[in-house]
Amino acid sequence: MSDDEALKKRSAMGPIWWRLIVGVLLILDVVRVQFFPDPNVPEYLKPDNATQRMGMEVSYVLIAALGVWLVYSGLTKRRNARMRASNSDDSKQ
Repeated sequence: MSDDEALKKRSAMGPIWWRLIVGVLLILDVVRVQFFPDPNVPEYLKPDNATQRMGMEVSYVLIAALGVWLVYSGLTKRRNARMRASNSDDSKQ
């Protein structure tokens, strides 16, 4: 087995760890902010009206969605690559 084939085989195994770690950190931070807000937040970081409040809530949802997508893609990208590689190996035989 050549070095290139070994590298492809090794890279197709397991999850993509940086995506899992960043995704979990994003999700945990959104949960922390929603359920345990900091009472010492400076006045300039608090919303002044309903529109700003809604924008802050939408940004929390988008950040959480990004975290979920990162976790999902970190778990599935290499599994799909592994399945494609095994299918191409089967077709060669």
